[in-house]
Amino acid sequence: MIPSRFARPPRLRTFSTAVDPAAYCQDLVRKHDYDSFLVGKFWAGPLQASYFALKAFSTELAMVQDTVSNATIGAMRMQFWRDAIRDIFADKPPRHPIALALHQATKTADIPAYYLKRIVDARDAELRSASMFQTSGALEGHAESVSSSLLYLLLALKGLGGSETLAHAASHLGTAQTVATLLRGLPYHASRRHLPLPLDICARHGVKQEEVFRHGGDASGIDAAVYDVAVLANDHLLTARDMFKESGGKVPGLAMPVFLAAVPVASFLEQLERANFDVFDKSLAVRDWRGLGPSDRRCCDRSPSTLPRPSSRERPPSFTPLMAPPATESSRVSSPDMLVDESLPPVPPNFFDDAPEEVIQLLIFSLHDPSAFSAVNTRLHRIARTPWVVAQYFMQRHGKIEALFHALGRGRLLSPEVLNILLASGAVLSRYLVQVAFHHFFFTSSHFLKPSTPWVRSMSLAHFSHFLAVAAERLGDIPRGKAQDDGSVLMTFLKDAKLQNKRISFEQVRDIFEKYHFMPFHNRDPLMTQLPLVLAVEPRLLPCAVANGFYMDSKYRDFVFRKMFENSEGVQQQEKAIEIADKVRDLCNLDASMFLSRTVAAEVLLESETNEAGYKALKRLDRSGDLEFPLTDLVKDVVKLFMKARAITTSSTRQILTKLYTDFLAPSPGKGISLDPLVRRAMLLTVFAADPPVSIAAIPERLKVLDLGPLSLDDGADVLLSAFVERTTPLFEYFRRQGVPSERGGTRKVTNAELRTLAEDVAVRCLTREQKGKTMKRLHDAYPSVKARVEAAVAELKVSLEDLEGGEIKYASLARSSDYWAGVSDESDTGSESEDDDDEDEEDDAMAVDEEGWSGDDDETSSTNEESRDLGSISLEPLSVMLRRDENSQRQRTRRRRHYFYSNSTHNGSRRPANSESVSSWIKSEFSPTSACVAQFLLHAVINGNSSVLSAYLLGPGLSSSSVVPVTFKHFQALAKMGKSSGDYYLFERIKRGAPFYATEDDYMSPIVKLEKDAEVKPEPSDAKLESRKRPRRSAATSNHSYTVPDSDDEAIADEDDLNDEFVEYRKGGAKRKRTVKIKEEEKPVTQSHLQRWIAALSGLHKEEEKKYREKKKKVIEEARAAGNTGKLRVPKNDFLRSLNYQLRQLRGQDEQERRLLAPAVPGSDPVDSDADDDTEYRQRPRKKRKTTTTTTTATA
Repeated sequence: MIPSRFARPPRLRTFSTAVDPAAYCQDLVRKHDYDSFLVGKFWAGPLQASYFALKAFSTELAMVQDTVSNATIGAMRMQFWRDAIRDIFADKPPRHPIALALHQATKTADIPAYYLKRIVDARDAELRSASMFQTSGALEGHAESVSSSLLYLLLALKGLGGSETLAHAASHLGTAQTVATLLRGLPYHASRRHLPLPLDICARHGVKQEEVFRHGGDASGIDAAVYDVAVLANDHLLTARDMFKESGGKVPGLAMPVFLAAVPVASFLEQLERANFDVFDKSLAVRDWRGLGPSDRRCCDRSPSTLPRPSSRERPPSFTPLMAPPATESSRVSSPDMLVDESLPPVPPNFFDDAPEEVIQLLIFSLHDPSAFSAVNTRLHRIARTPWVVAQYFMQRHGKIEALFHALGRGRLLSPEVLNILLASGAVLSRYLVQVAFHHFFFTSSHFLKPSTPWVRSMSLAHFSHFLAVAAERLGDIPRGKAQDDGSVLMTFLKDAKLQNKRISFEQVRDIFEKYHFMPFHNRDPLMTQLPLVLAVEPRLLPCAVANGFYMDSKYRDFVFRKMFENSEGVQQQEKAIEIADKVRDLCNLDASMFLSRTVAAEVLLESETNEAGYKALKRLDRSGDLEFPLTDLVKDVVKLFMKARAITTSSTRQILTKLYTDFLAPSPGKGISLDPLVRRAMLLTVFAADPPVSIAAIPERLKVLDLGPLSLDDGADVLLSAFVERTTPLFEYFRRQGVPSERGGTRKVTNAELRTLAEDVAVRCLTREQKGKTMKRLHDAYPSVKARVEAAVAELKVSLEDLEGGEIKYASLARSSDYWAGVSDESDTGSESEDDDDEDEEDDAMAVDEEGWSGDDDETSSTNEESRDLGSISLEPLSVMLRRDENSQRQRTRRRRHYFYSNSTHNGSRRPANSESVSSWIKSEFSPTSACVAQFLLHAVINGNSSVLSAYLLGPGLSSSSVVPVTFKHFQALAKMGKSSGDYYLFERIKRGAPFYATEDDYMSPIVKLEKDAEVKPEPSDAKLESRKRPRRSAATSNHSYTVPDSDDEAIADEDDLNDEFVEYRKGGAKRKRTVKIKEEEKPVTQSHLQRWIAALSGLHKEEEKKYREKKKKVIEEARAAGNTGKLRVPKNDFLRSLNYQLRQLRGQDEQERRLLAPAVPGSDPVDSDADDDTEYRQRPRKKRKTTTTTTTATA
């Protein structure tokens, strides 16, 4: 018997609509990358889930090419993963199991997003090129981008990302892994008429694709091509092993799980060698379980040998695994502990012969398919065939509910003894399972299993007859007809739930649960999702279902209660409300864990106009005290939920909120109960943000019905600041006609000065709300003084470089990107003096809800602090969407059509208006591009990385040179302070298009600089023109060597010729004076182009950043040495420095081209010198003089 402390507890089926991300990733890797699944067992603790998340991510991308019908769909999936990576690192992962698991992995370790994006880009390129590698170098580059990047991520997961030695070894190991995988999958690709081998190798050996597709391994030259590709993988494997020469060939124990990936590669290459490089040999398709076994010494004691090959050419050394020691005499001794440090104990050679049976049983229970393990030796086979071990294997692996289902699929193992032990151990034998089994065995009905699935047909007739005899003895006479099974009966009961005359009675269904132990036995069974609906229709079945092993999580609990409150037509609403309330009470009394959550109650409230019975039942439960929370508090949270949603503008939302407000929140006359200010603001938005808009004459009547009292100027400011209020005229007209509350009571008229002040204050506060461009425009059109006030406010929001130390961007409150608005509840009110600032902070806390869909997180909106229970979250995504999908899962509809009809919410939860205009675009249209206001907005956009603003300001379509905002060197200094490269593409692109150089915005706003700029463009005097003239060629035939005209007194002719004679000063005695002039001309500064000035300034900034990087690297190394880390460390450069390295090379290359074009006209222009460390190929170094030696030879007689 196995000790109880070692026995693995059975898995309980949890009925949930969401898949466990960790289990999903592990199952995906187990199915499609079994070697990596085995390696995952060496990742202990919380890192194992992160390992499987990364492996599942890589596997998912690798499968795209084989699962899509065309490249366009594959490109869409690649784009999904690009967006998913961005959202994962923004803490907004999509609802995909792998994405959720990756997000959790980022919380466990510092995983760089660069390598994840690199894998996606490589798979996308592979998809578009159909995996046609032109050369072996292209194959190596692809392998570096895919497998090596994955190994880099695994090293980072272990905290070893800074080790250069491990990274170098991982690079070569990843290349070997990809090449070996390509060879292993070559028969599969050939069957699909695709040859992924490098074309240069195929051409070298005369391999023809059509012959490979038709004849496989018998094709001419295919074995030689496979050999060359295998040698390529082996070379990289040897190179990876050489990285550990200093440590005696040992991999550090901490990095051992990462480099275990080399074991399957080495094992496959050895099998390929034994198969004489026939990659189509069937023996290569057999899974080698020993590749990761603790007794596999082939990874430790292999020595070089000679590889056979089907030609007479000399062979390289044999494939030597990565974990093998160097090929020396001392290293050829068998060393089982070579994989890890010497501190770990070695595995004894006869481990499986001497190990206790309990340990062998534990190993069997941990394997998904122990058949290969049981074939190692006679002892293991005998233990694995023991009936008790077989029965306990199914119980431990699958739990008591699914044990019999999986045992029936292993007909050779399910003997009568095993079946008896299973039933004695508590395995559930339901009549439904027996009915599905004999229907499938005798080909009468397939249920949810495909007819081609073997399942129970793998059993012999004798053993299946014994199974039916045991079932008949336990369950009695079993209905055998088609559609008479218990599953069909329950589906009929569910369909008749809304009808008066039911075909199936409650007693029949109760007997199915109590007497015949009904339970869905597989997650593919559609009854798995229909069972909670049955419990919702008849809650009295819950105790019976729990007794059979049913467990309901919080999501399915909400699912059941939501089904109870479903609207029914043709029924008396009052009677239906009483029935719903009674069912909820009965279900809560049957099980203490069942209660009506805030999630379900909030959705019922949102259906108050269309589901009157459910709404009345909810109010009845609140009055009787059967709810876990006050319903009034929930109504407050629901009303606040619409403040930041576009649904506030629709008439249907207005009707719902008006009904809830009137029934629960409207202040009663004479009680003096104050109204929540946020609720009051939301109700005001139903009037002023309505679309279509409410007429000005109808606004007072609408406000009177809501009893919101007279509006103050502060209320008007709060309304105008909403993202969905873009029309300002109705509110201002209301103030002019109705006035504002006076201090003595009553109302008073509002003055034009007060309205102008209101407009100016709202405009200033809208500066930090990027979506309020239309409101800014309307306020400016009504009150032109807004422009001056905005200009003064922008000047107060000026950002200095000192504020950006350490990458802080909290001071850049202008021109924030759309990602900011998607992740932040509200904008900051900079410079506002409104009394409701505290209310807005309170609103931020209240509005922290999931806008993307229904979620069960604990940090969601909640008005009550219940420690014992999670009362659920609320959002605008209805739970009924999920309900409709499950109800219609068995109907004959396509997935896309069902998604179209039921996936859209009736309440639009978007935080952005339908057609909004940004404040940045309004600023650019109202102010000059060279104004201080526009300059500040551009600087804030650079800091915030707002690509839309940068594109509109710098590279927008149709922009003329006069409407482009100038780029300054200060923008690059700001990015350097933060160490980020967000938005620098637009800056460098503007420079490449000829942007003038300015240090700061003060340069182009100063009139002196403008004059200097005009003077710089002014053409030079005619001296330069004379210098460019060519000197006339001298005649060698004339005997007169003077340039003067012989026997002539015409000095003009002589002077004209002297202008072209560079030696005339020497002949006239003015050589000394000429030399002085030359020195002065050399000291005159050379005029640089704007591009050269940019290069010089950015080169200086590059030197400063390189200096900071070296200091940082030195500090990190010193700290690591102090901590005892003696390996090589990799300190990555920040994004800005890497981007600056690349862009500087581009700018210097462009400058070189421009100088070559201008060289005939300006031969004296010199290139800009640079001392950048990474750009030495662009330096202009003087050519060394060629040394010459003169040798005199003397002849001797």
